[in-house]
Amino acid sequence: MQVTQAKISPLLFALLAWVFCFESKAQSLPDSIAQKTFTLNLNKVQMSDILNDISKQTGMLFSYKNATVVKLGKYSFSNKQLTLAVFCNEYLKSRDINYVFIPPNIIVLNPFKPTIPKAFTINGFVSDSASGEKLIGSNILLPKENVGVASNYEGFFSIQTHNDTLRMQISYIGYQTKSLELPISENLRLDIKLSQSLSLPIVIVTNKEDKNSLTQENGNLITLKGKKITDLSPLFGESDVFRTLQLLPGIQSVGEGAPGLFVRGGSPDQNLVLLDGIQIYNPIHIFGFYSIFNPGIVKNVALNKGSFPAKYSGRLSSVIDVITVDGNSHKIQGEAMLGIMGSRLSIDGPIGKSHKTTFMVSGRRSHIDLLLAPFLKANLSTQNAGFLTAYYFYDINAKIVHRFNKNAKITLSFYNGGDNISLNNSFKLDNLQHKIKEKDRQSFAWGNKVAAIRWGQILSSKTILKTTAWYSSYDFGNTSRYSFEETTKDSSSENFFDYRFESFIRDIGVNSDIEYFITEKWKLNGGVQFISHMFQPGVTSLTSNLPNLEPAVNITETSMGNEASVYIDNGFNVGKKIKVNLGLNYTEFLVQSKQYPSLQPRVSVMYNLNKRFIISVGYAQMQQYLHLLANSSIGIPQDLWILSSDKIMPQNNSLYNLSFKQELKFVDIGLDLFYKNMNNVIDYKDGENYLKNTNNWEDKITIGTGKAMGIELFIEKEIGRFTGWIGYCLSNSTRQFADINEGKPFLYRYNRTHDLSSTASYKINDRNTISINFIYATGTPITIPEQIYSGLSASTPTVDIFIPGKRNNFIMADYNRLDINYSNYKKNKLGIRVWSFGFYNVYNKQNPFFISPGYNDNGERVLRQVTLFPIIPSITYKQEF
Repeated sequence: MQVTQAKISPLLFALLAWVFCFESKAQSLPDSIAQKTFTLNLNKVQMSDILNDISKQTGMLFSYKNATVVKLGKYSFSNKQLTLAVFCNEYLKSRDINYVFIPPNIIVLNPFKPTIPKAFTINGFVSDSASGEKLIGSNILLPKENVGVASNYEGFFSIQTHNDTLRMQISYIGYQTKSLELPISENLRLDIKLSQSLSLPIVIVTNKEDKNSLTQENGNLITLKGKKITDLSPLFGESDVFRTLQLLPGIQSVGEGAPGLFVRGGSPDQNLVLLDGIQIYNPIHIFGFYSIFNPGIVKNVALNKGSFPAKYSGRLSSVIDVITVDGNSHKIQGEAMLGIMGSRLSIDGPIGKSHKTTFMVSGRRSHIDLLLAPFLKANLSTQNAGFLTAYYFYDINAKIVHRFNKNAKITLSFYNGGDNISLNNSFKLDNLQHKIKEKDRQSFAWGNKVAAIRWGQILSSKTILKTTAWYSSYDFGNTSRYSFEETTKDSSSENFFDYRFESFIRDIGVNSDIEYFITEKWKLNGGVQFISHMFQPGVTSLTSNLPNLEPAVNITETSMGNEASVYIDNGFNVGKKIKVNLGLNYTEFLVQSKQYPSLQPRVSVMYNLNKRFIISVGYAQMQQYLHLLANSSIGIPQDLWILSSDKIMPQNNSLYNLSFKQELKFVDIGLDLFYKNMNNVIDYKDGENYLKNTNNWEDKITIGTGKAMGIELFIEKEIGRFTGWIGYCLSNSTRQFADINEGKPFLYRYNRTHDLSSTASYKINDRNTISINFIYATGTPITIPEQIYSGLSASTPTVDIFIPGKRNNFIMADYNRLDINYSNYKKNKLGIRVWSFGFYNVYNKQNPFFISPGYNDNGERVLRQVTLFPIIPSITYKQEF
């Protein structure tokens, strides 16, 4: 601070500055002061020297900080006579220096602070005008200020304007864009209702402004929006969330019977799958035809396969977040579908006259068992293996939402679904010298149950809170019945065993999340979560007439663990081209007497080089407390969920990704590179599996590391009558264990070096469309035995002894398949009806399901490929009402 001709204490200067703040308009000097004259005769001097000269001639004191006047530079005067008023206006105010007169003789100088227009906050929900359903990911734009935001998973948005006139555009895929213009003088609550653009579901996109339902901001974050989800990659007359995701690069399609998604070299357990925010352990119905997500009630799907936000924890590979509809708040509506493969019915609407409460209920069941059983029973006595004699799945969803007012609501949701499958492997040999009769019958059943209660509250124009308490369970069971009869001229024998296995998972959790919209360019998320896990790895029972297989019941010890986490996500824009997300998740896992803390940073940066070219980079650390044991040997794939313990450390990884996206006139092209290393992954030791009778499953497994790397190419055409995409992934995923394969790395069980998937849709007109899906992938590795011979084993309930070879020493045949579907739409009195006709596996490719031991016509043991599905026609009728 510089004070001329007087000593003024810092306290006095602070007081003067305080006065200045409240007297910003008091720039005029009293006439007696303003008209004081002085003469300047100076040559290239600083403003501080000029002020000193003026003070000597007028007796006025100037108070200022040196930094305030240094930037003004040097001046020269030649006997120039001025008044204080002229000098203050021409040499100070004109150079952004404000001045305030403090009687009797002090003038305070400060940099001029321009008046900042007041910011007004506009917030509210975006919803469907016909149903009241909230629209997730709506675009809210202030075109004059060139700023915009997207509505969150509740359909809520918050944005600020500095103008006294609000000009806003609101848009959503398949809906008419709404424009608003109105005066504004205070914060405003504005709930927006959008109308659907067309009455028929077929939309022919003619420009880039109206994008396809699949939005790929970059290679790591993919979003499927709205009811148009049902238009993507249909099979058997309808689309499916997971089947669509499997057509994207980096999400490998491993064929019929796969237990889940395999994302960038990871295993199925490394995907966090959420149904309305609650984790699901097995989201796939058998054979991969369908997921557990009924397409008639799905509102929004988000897949993140890169450095996902810190909000999500407990998994290593990806997050798949599926949101279902809340229900129509104006009228009862529904959808019914009848097809060869399955049928479903969904109904939703308001409860009561106030329309504050809505409901949704949906049910689905497959018809595969009814379709195939008559044909298969006739073949059970042949020398073929692996016949499907009965299989079905079902799903039941329900939800009730009550809105207390425009700021608060409570939601109750429920899901129950399951699969049942039976497999028969029969063989007969009958000649004069040798008779063999073998029967191997296996049945499997598994399913998920979820129940949740959620409270949502808008705390302010910028803040929204969501708190959820939930329950999730998963059950798996297997029954195996085997009998073998052999008769020769000299002897006869008969052996049998009956084996049962059951396992389950029980989770209870609570989480609370808060979103704070600081500005339209800066959003802060934070929250906490607690989960109590209870895992029962297995209960087995065995009965047999084999002399060294005594009846037994084995129960492995139940594992219990508590998982607590807290996170913060900070998303903001740097300038107009850079978008940054910095997140941190801290988790503690307590099991038995062991505590595992984990600090997990998440960083992603997206740079818009121009409007059509985007570069993004990401880094993340993740930790996972669950493990999935999958057998890699011949036979039907079996999976076993276990919990980390004081001996089995949690899995963790580090992920790096680099993405490029270029928008061209007709197509978008994306290129993504990823690398991740994994620690503390587990696998069965050689010769071990879940069928062996031992109480301690930890003795069966070994701990090791894994690596995955790859490059993905994605080309999408989203305008015109012909739309679709091609996805290709070149990748390598390996595992390494000291106790397996002599400690050398080997290919992961679900590694596919090349994976090509494509889907295309041609809209003939506004009522007819044809869709085609094509998949090609190199075969997956399995472990086949070096030798098989008959005998008895005290530890394994079988009459065959398998001598294992090197881990994953055999690559199954390549997988490829072509599907085609035709749909016809028509609006009738009830709503919209759709007839669909199609073929699965058009050219009848015999793709492998698993490898099974069997006999040839000479009674010799051989390994044979088991194929599930030939070409399958389908006819489906769907009616909206």
